[in-house]
Amino acid sequence: MEFWTSVKVVLRRWYVVLPALLLTAALSVALINNIKPSYRATGSVVLLRTQPPPNTNCTNPYDCLDYQSTQLASVIAIAATDQSFASRLVAAGASPTYTVTGPSNNNGQNPTPVVSLTETARSEATAMKSYEILTDQLNQVLSERQRSVGIKPTDPTFVSAVALTAPQHASRLIGTRVKALVVVITMGVILAIALAFAVDSAASARKRRRRDDRRPAAEDDLEGGVDDETVPDRQPVNGSARSAVVGEPDAPPAQQTPPAARPSRSSRAQRSTAPARASAAGDEAGGNADGATTQLDERATEEAERKTSDEGATATVKALRE
Repeated sequence: MEFWTSVKVVLRRWYVVLPALLLTAALSVALINNIKPSYRATGSVVLLRTQPPPNTNCTNPYDCLDYQSTQLASVIAIAATDQSFASRLVAAGASPTYTVTGPSNNNGQNPTPVVSLTETARSEATAMKSYEILTDQLNQVLSERQRSVGIKPTDPTFVSAVALTAPQHASRLIGTRVKALVVVITMGVILAIALAFAVDSAASARKRRRRDDRRPAAEDDLEGGVDDETVPDRQPVNGSARSAVVGEPDAPPAQQTPPAARPSRSSRAQRSTAPARASAAGDEAGGNADGATTQLDERATEEAERKTSDEGATATVKALRE
């Protein structure tokens, strides 16, 4: 549900998303044209003794690769990571982007005194030249460290770095440009979607404020009503009418009465309900009057009966006396 809601927002605010995507495409093209590709030269060297070690049957240096040579290769690889070695490379005209990797037994086999070398530069020629400088400087460091402990190049235990694999040309790298392009496109898409949501949120908030502003006025109309505008009655024309008789003075101007304001809706409602209230009051009064009349009639009937009985009694007394 949230995914489709986001899609609807993006489609509804296409006029924001489309320019952002076009800007991202333009930046991507400019990035591809401005970023130059890199070139990398890769090779390796092996540490060999000048002469076979004494008291061995080894006559071929490549058959005399022992544990000591492997340890020396690891030491030289670590020494090449020092900042002073990088400074030597830059001073000699090489690229500062390089790697020196010593022997490793990660593949489960016995390590050999092989050191892998890589040089990365902005052009193929620079990469090849930097690789040659890297090999020469690594050999010089190896020789200097052996001389520092009293080992001369003529000694049978002296070790040199001999090229094992040499690059014929530097390979072109496209990873840098692709990574930069992916980053730009990803950021552009995210920015476009974020702008779409921001514009949609602002529009929704603006509509909500307008609806809230109209709601109080509508509630006031429903509760109390809206007073009608006062419409003034037609006023008489100012001035006095002249008499038809010549010489008769003009009559004084008629006094103007202020315009009467039209009653409001609530007052009209009260007036409309006034007759009904009066009728109800009249009916109630009539009912009370009828009740009073009935009581009077009953009293009169009782008086007449009492009088009739009194007259009958009087007549009887007179008859007895006679």
